[in-house]
Amino acid sequence: MIIPNVAYITKIDDNGDLKIISSIYNTPIQTKPFKTKEEMELRHLQNFQKKLMNDGSEYNFDILERGDTGKRKRPDFFINRANTPVGIELTMFMLSNLRAEVKFFAKIKERLLEAYYSRRLRELAGLSFEIRFGDISENTPIQINDNELGQLIVAWNKILDHPFDTIRPLWAEDGTQLIDTKKTYPVGQGGSIKNGLIAWEVSGVTDGQLDALTDFGKQTGFEISHGSKSYSEEMVFNEFQNTIKRKDIECNKGLELLISSGLPDKDGWITTLEDMVVTEFISKLKIDKPQFLSRIFLDSRFRGNYFVIYDVNKPSSTFIK
Repeated sequence: MIIPNVAYITKIDDNGDLKIISSIYNTPIQTKPFKTKEEMELRHLQNFQKKLMNDGSEYNFDILERGDTGKRKRPDFFINRANTPVGIELTMFMLSNLRAEVKFFAKIKERLLEAYYSRRLRELAGLSFEIRFGDISENTPIQINDNELGQLIVAWNKILDHPFDTIRPLWAEDGTQLIDTKKTYPVGQGGSIKNGLIAWEVSGVTDGQLDALTDFGKQTGFEISHGSKSYSEEMVFNEFQNTIKRKDIECNKGLELLISSGLPDKDGWITTLEDMVVTEFISKLKIDKPQFLSRIFLDSRFRGNYFVIYDVNKPSSTFIK
């Protein structure tokens, strides 16, 4: 299983709410794209089915057939649980603009890789860069022209005009005391292009061979990661509630809903940050009681577990307001 490198920082804001203030490394991975949306949904359902089976869950089921064939548009699948056919809808939990950012980030990596092989980029071996886009919920750029890419390349090449500082140990040998907090040049060096919509910063430097996480890093000797924006508890809950509302409609009356997070989308992109934030906040999640859906499940791929968000037969769920 391919797991993108993801880490993040949390803090309590002025209102006492937990907030994920940044992702340190959100390196998205593109796996093999699915041929159809139906193929993707089947893979997600099979992943959830296997997890229930291994857990010996009372919600175990067998997959019967697709439900949206011909004139019959719902449900996505029919399953069999305890000799009873059940319809189930599938969807994914996605944060606003994150997928668009990830796909744009991939375009930038392709352009930088071309620049590297054409020798427009100097040898940046050992460096790690973080790239961020726009504001918290808008202004995600969708393209970068040759002039803007040139500005980025010039700025990165200039980093090598100044000798790197000697890397010093931050901690005492016994690991108990922080002895140096000064950033090692060029760590912290940064800038922006496209009127600030694309910002970058050197996030790390090594005096040896970079332990590359991606094919890009293995080819170039330096790494770039996608720095995500901040996500508050309220924002995540609103996204999650809206995900449910889009499926909690009258024509889905009596159906179940499987929400997957951390799995590849139709284009094969995995953005683990979505999975991390929703499961980070899950203990405090409160949603409106569904009007039409009978059960709601959240399948967290990289946390390795699942959550029964709602069951019409167990109305005392801690996730319901």
